[in-house]
Amino acid sequence: MSQNISVSKVVKLGNSLALVIPKEMCEELKIKKGTYVGIQLKEDNLIVKKVLK
Repeated sequence: MSQNISVSKVVKLGNSLALVIPKEMCEELKIKKGTYVGIQLKEDNLIVKKVLK
């Protein structure tokens, strides 16, 4: 699994904000539309992890 940091963009989606995940990362983690992720705030970092549901 790659440990490189990618720059991504936060976009407005309705009344919320959405994080754009690069295609290469989605392919590597098998993330597609509808995949659930866990979001954690740790100090000043946002950690996003794929979860099974």
